[in-house]
Amino acid sequence: MKIQLLTNWAILVLLAVILLPESGTAALIQFRDFDWGLSLYGTELLAAETGFILEEKVTDPGNLFLTYQASIFEETCRIEFNFTPLSQKLYTVRLEWEGAYRGNFILKELLQRYHSPREEIPGANIHIWTRKFTELELRYDREITVLTYSNLNLWKDFKEEMERIEEEKDNDETE
Repeated sequence: MKIQLLTNWAILVLLAVILLPESGTAALIQFRDFDWGLSLYGTELLAAETGFILEEKVTDPGNLFLTYQASIFEETCRIEFNFTPLSQKLYTVRLEWEGAYRGNFILKELLQRYHSPREEIPGANIHIWTRKFTELELRYDREITVLTYSNLNLWKDFKEEMERIEEEKDNDETE
């Protein structure tokens, strides 16, 4: 009896582990097939394959990003891919729709995919989802809708790399 109970319990745990990532509660949050930590070049290749139109490429030290135009959620938007300044890893993706009140439509789509947000500020139309050190934030009003995907570990790397750049600048100025 105990062995059968343990076997049943083990099967339930195994099924939960297998099925949990599909439920939306454990899977990483990321923008489409753009894996976190993807290089600038890898992002350029994938964006081109996806049909995004390049608007701007900035590769200044401490300011590394690509900006594209694409149709997302049935509306043209601006997509900005941001990279850590030294290791050049993708750490955040920001989508912006101007002049289009898309927030309610996008919110419904995100609720279907990610379920209830971790945090909501309904009066300000802010909704935040978090999964395994990744985050998705939706902010909207009548003039602009902003959807930001972030990897919190890589965001920390970004801040540390920026501090290193500033320290090196300070050291160069004092010498």
